[in-house]
Amino acid sequence: MKIKYKVSKSYQRLKKILLFISLFLNFTAIAKMTQNQSPRFALYPVDSSEKMPDSVLIRDWQNKEIYERPIFLKAAFDGHSFKFSLPIKAPLMMFDIVFYYGKKQLKSLYHFAEPNDDVILYFRAGDRNSSLNVSGVGAIKYQLAEQLGKESMDFHISVVNFDRRTKTSLKLFSDSLVNESEIHSYVDSLKSLAMLSEARSLKILSEFKSRLSPNLLNFYKYECIVGRTKQFVYSGFIKSIKNKKNSAKYCLSRNTGFLEMNNDNPLLKYGTWYVFHKSFNLAIEAAMESAGKELYFKDRYSSLKSIENLELRDRLITYLFAYPGISQRYITNFDSKDSCLTDALDIIKDPHLISELSRDVITKKGNEIFSFSFQDSNQKYIRSIDLRGKVFIIKFYGWGCTGCEQFHKQFKKDIYPEFSKNSNFKVISVSIDKSKERWLQSMESKKYTSEDYINLYIGNKGIKSDFFKYYKVNAIPFILLVDEDGRLIERLHNGMQSTFISTKIRGALAAQKLRVKNSM
Repeated sequence: MKIKYKVSKSYQRLKKILLFISLFLNFTAIAKMTQNQSPRFALYPVDSSEKMPDSVLIRDWQNKEIYERPIFLKAAFDGHSFKFSLPIKAPLMMFDIVFYYGKKQLKSLYHFAEPNDDVILYFRAGDRNSSLNVSGVGAIKYQLAEQLGKESMDFHISVVNFDRRTKTSLKLFSDSLVNESEIHSYVDSLKSLAMLSEARSLKILSEFKSRLSPNLLNFYKYECIVGRTKQFVYSGFIKSIKNKKNSAKYCLSRNTGFLEMNNDNPLLKYGTWYVFHKSFNLAIEAAMESAGKELYFKDRYSSLKSIENLELRDRLITYLFAYPGISQRYITNFDSKDSCLTDALDIIKDPHLISELSRDVITKKGNEIFSFSFQDSNQKYIRSIDLRGKVFIIKFYGWGCTGCEQFHKQFKKDIYPEFSKNSNFKVISVSIDKSKERWLQSMESKKYTSEDYINLYIGNKGIKSDFFKYYKVNAIPFILLVDEDGRLIERLHNGMQSTFISTKIRGALAAQKLRVKNSM
């Protein structure tokens, strides 16, 4: 009996081991299947009257922030529909669709795919974008996104129409003072519109409560609602030229009552717009709190570093460096930027975020500018070495770039007049358009550059040029201020304060003058 018991016990142990191995192999196989599974899509016109696009591209935003370039995928046309699948590597991935009708482009709203999706998308072309009717496996979340997206667009239209009716927006943009009561009325009206839109969005979300998981519903609440409308209450401050101090105080007093969340959703790491809105709102709030005083880069960095959710903290810190047009717009003192960057590279561990931060390492003060040689309109090459002994700004722009147009307007009006007669200062304006005709057209338009500058053409490589590759440029305008020895002083950006840029140029010219004097 004793021996029999031992055999039985050994057998039971062996049975458990075999069962464990079997389960492990099954789980591994299932995981592998899930890992290799790609969401599939078929695009059809909504009815026979709908025109078929010439081609369709999908923009894959997986692991991308909104300031980065997406990966482009081409949908295959089978004579009746466009079909595509997505190389998903996570529980959720963001994408949108671009429909091409000749030279016209229409985009869909942003959507999030899951690995098991097998969806039919029926498209209808609108004036500015394409709407989608959705059916199939996983269709419900696309239906929710379409409804929330439509509400967002309707809200934007209501704000535009309100601005046209009141004219207060134009007054704030002008150099004239606007009385406090008018600013208060303007901000209150915008808040009413924003709160109504948020309430409508939450109602839409509630209608899907029984059809989607709590985690997915909360994710869409983060991604499509939180922070989206709040920023419009800050318009009184953002648009003000001479009314910033008064408008800042009132805007801050009216930013209450909006939906806030605890950053604890496990799917949040796969979102994009929530982090964008958070970054934007924090930047504007910091600017309003310091209205009339200097705003230090180190203070903005320290406030982000104190955020308890480390994943959100790291993404917002990366935004501060990688998306300067928004995150650094109102900063007036950048003296500690390089030391903050060193600290950020020490505390952030995510390889993708570190890669984004490394762009700023390349443009640190004192680094030698990457050697360049670009053609002017007479086919003469202007090289970086030809500019030795001069303080210069080199800026890259492209046709249709709103930020490029804004920076040129600001620089030409507020900054350039002080230095235009100084022979030791030059502005190098480089078009990144592959088409030479487009470059000449942009010069003639005077929207992006001036005949007073040295106007150059990057060549047919465009954004694939060695210069752009070296600096890992992912957005334009890309602007560098360089000293007489060819070393970087500052990376400038659209939205940077004119007084700061002027001070930097003034300081560089003074240092250059002193060196010349000492060498005599």
